[in-house]
Order: sequence, then C-alpha cells, then structure tokens
Amino acid sequence: MGTVAIVIFSLIFILLLVAGYLSYKAWPIPHILLLAGVTIMTCVVMFLAAAAVKTQVRWRGEFEDLTQRLNETTRKLQQTRTGISQEPGVTEEGIPQVLGHLGRVLVDRGRVWRNLSLRSVEAQTQTLVMDTTGWGDQACITLGAAGEGSPDQPVPPADPQAPATAPAVVPHGISENVVGYLFLEGPVASLDKARLDILMQGSDLAQRDTKGMCRLPAQYVGEFRASAVADGSVSLTPTGKQPMLALNDADLSQITERHMTWVFYETSPLDGYEPFEGVSAEQLRLLFPRNAFPSLTDPAYDQLIEEYARDRTPARPTDLPERTYLEVKFLDAYTVDVDVDESVAGAETNFDATGRAQVAHLRHGGPVSFEKGDIALFDNATAQQLIQGGKAEATSRGPVYVRALRDYDQQLHNLQLAFDHLRDHMSVVNRDTEAINATLTKAEAQIAARTREKVELNQDMAQFATELERLTKYRQQLETHWNGLRKELSRLFQENNRLHEQVKLQAL
Repeated sequence: MGTVAIVIFSLIFILLLVAGYLSYKAWPIPHILLLAGVTIMTCVVMFLAAAAVKTQVRWRGEFEDLTQRLNETTRKLQQTRTGISQEPGVTEEGIPQVLGHLGRVLVDRGRVWRNLSLRSVEAQTQTLVMDTTGWGDQACITLGAAGEGSPDQPVPPADPQAPATAPAVVPHGISENVVGYLFLEGPVASLDKARLDILMQGSDLAQRDTKGMCRLPAQYVGEFRASAVADGSVSLTPTGKQPMLALNDADLSQITERHMTWVFYETSPLDGYEPFEGVSAEQLRLLFPRNAFPSLTDPAYDQLIEEYARDRTPARPTDLPERTYLEVKFLDAYTVDVDVDESVAGAETNFDATGRAQVAHLRHGGPVSFEKGDIALFDNATAQQLIQGGKAEATSRGPVYVRALRDYDQQLHNLQLAFDHLRDHMSVVNRDTEAINATLTKAEAQIAARTREKVELNQDMAQFATELERLTKYRQQLETHWNGLRKELSRLFQENNRLHEQVKLQAL
C-alpha cells in the first residue's frame, strides 16, 4: 500500500472519530456503530479497488510487453525461416540460405570422421574394424574456442553422491557401402616448428594442445568402403585388393606407440587457392619436401613449386590461355542465376551443364548479385563477354596467372587403381620369378648332376689315358719285338733259300 493511501485512510479514520464524538449525544449508539461499519467497509472496498486497479495496470503492461516481444519473435522467426526481412535495407540469411551454404560446404568438404581407433584387422580381406565411440574433434574445437593464450579450463570435481553414468555414444552416421579415404592422423604439435609457423599462422594452439587433442592427417592409407556398420563401430574394407599402406603387425605396433588415430573422409580434401595464398616458394618447399616426390625430376619438382608460388600473380606471355584470368570492375548491378528453376529430385549430378544447382540442399535461394563497383576475377572468356556487354571493365591489374586446381578425389582413386594394377603386375612378376627360380633350381640340379658326371668321366678319361699310355708303350714294345721277329724271319728265310740253292747245286 502506498503512502498516499495510508494518509487518506488515516484522515478518514480521524474524521470518523471526530464525527462520532460530535454526534454521540444526538445519535443513538447503533447509528454511530453503523456509520463506523459503513466507513470501514468503504475503506476496505476502496483498498481492494485500488489493489485491483494496480494489478490490472501491472498485468496490462506485462501483456503489452509480451505482445510486443511475441510480435518481434514472430518477425524474427519468419525472417529466419524465409530469409526475407520486412525492414527495408536489412539483409540477413535465413534457414534456406544457411542450409544452402551448409550443403555447399558439405559437397566441398564432405563428412569427416576423426579420432577413430582400430579394434582389429581381418588378415584375409584386410578389413579394418574401427571403434567410433570416441569419434569427433569436439575437444580440439573447445580448445580453439577458448581463445589465444587461454589454458585448459579446470574441470569441477564430480559429485560423489551422483550416480555414475556411461558416456553417451554419438551416432557416427556412416551408411553401409559409403566409399571414402582413410588417413592416419597425428598431433599437430608433432610437426616441426617451421611447418607449424606456416600452418598455424601465429596461433598458439599447438603450444596449448598439451594432450594432443588437435590432429592432422599424416599418412594416406587407401580407399575404403564401409562394408558393415553398427553402433559404435564400422568395418572398412579396401576397394582394391589391398590398402596402399601395409598393415602388418610391426606397422600396427608402431602406429600404437606413436599414439596415432585414424580419420575417414567421405570426400577427399579439395584443392583451393586460399590455403596457399601468401605462401612463399621457400615455405612451399617446407610443406612439399623434395623427398616426398621421388618420381619427379628436379626440373619437374621446381616447376611444381613455381606453379603454387605464382598463383594469382601477373601472367606471362608463355602461360596457357586457360590459366590466364582477368580482373574486372562492374559498371552496373549484375545478377547471375545459380539455381535451376525447380529442384530436381534424384538428380544424377548436383549441378546441370551450365553449373546451376539442381538439388535442394545446394540451392542458393536466389540469384547471385554483383553491385556497381564490385571487383571480381573471371576466366578470360567470361571477362571479355562482360566487358563487351558493357557490364564491366578491366582493371589496371592486367592478366593474372591462376594455377589449375587438382581433383584429389579422382587422383586418389586413380592412385588406388594404379596401385592395384601394380600389385597385379607384381603378382605376375613374382609368379614368373617363382617359376623361373624353380626352373633354375632344376637346371642347377641338372648342372650339378652333369658336373658330377663330368668329373667322373674326367676321372675315367684320366684312367683311360693312363691305360692308353701303357697300352701304347706295350704296343710299341710289341711292334719293336714284331719288327725284330720279322727281320729275323726274313734273315732265316733268305738263309734257307741260300741253303736250298746250295743243296740243289750240290745235287747236280
């Protein structure tokens, strides 16, 4: 009750006492009591009426405030749902625009499952059974959101009376037969300081990450298909005959000792211009070390570094036309339709032949607009079309060299195919080598046998030569003896003939 009401009631009560005192001689006692009762009831009614008015005023004010807040919330909800603002000059993105951005990001980046751990390996099929109960990088996100120079926040002590609850398993959302790319990932802090300075760009996240919660892909394992999925696990089978990284016991033990985890990309990391913007050739050589490209010659490696270092720099006359872009300044407002007229359900591709979005989650929700004075970089053909149409003019920057983006998705797939082809070729070579080795073993056995036979024949030959020599000497002796006997027989024959002639002469 307010002060004014108290004063009023006090005055009425005083007047009541004065009136009762002045009239008690002329009025009967019942009349005085009746007057007092009426006065008191009147005060009570006035008090209740004042309280009712006050309550009504307060609730009416709250009603008007809530009505205004409801209207404001309804307007914001409508704007959030449609992206259309009722206030002129106010442009805010609604759910369709945000979903469009999210869809484009998912198409570009794809889904990523980090911090997977290996449960087992099926030796025959090289299928990896991954534990997904701890997947995600929320700890790294929380650490990064804490701000530069902010240490890890202390964890409040647990209530000893509270019942123990098992940690909730976050659904991984991997569907069966999803094909992706598997990498080994290691802590960011494991990189050398030179690379950290390039990648972190002055951030002290690596220094604050004392527990290795933030990780980066370190080694490519291969292309895999989700052959079986379950709550808390997924089985990844190589799309080829074997993964590109050998998964023997020694390698798995080394991976465990280095506290490395696994990351599964639904889409391979996309190439882009922004990550290498402002990176010098010397820094590129640190990011792309020479020993990482053993198949490239030194001139080819230098050309690779130059390709990245020259990106968005003035073009040269020797550059290819498709690598030469032109910067233009719009002379008037210009719009481009980036969506098809109606979303196509079940479209085979996300974009049509002209590059317009066909699926609903990629639609921009309206044309892309360029305002007068906006500056953009286009390929030479598009830039000339805009200039000739009077929509834009070339800036003083001149032709710009833009490197060709690499389709790592296709390159990794082709690399897996080439690896499988090489494996098949190696299998054929190994099989031929085994056959040749078996033939060589047989040939060596035959050579050894023939060698032994040759040795034995040489021994026989030596024995034969010895015997032949003896026989030759014996023959010579026999021939000498034979010649002597022939001479003796010839002498005896001649002697006999002479004696025969003498006998004949004596007989005559």
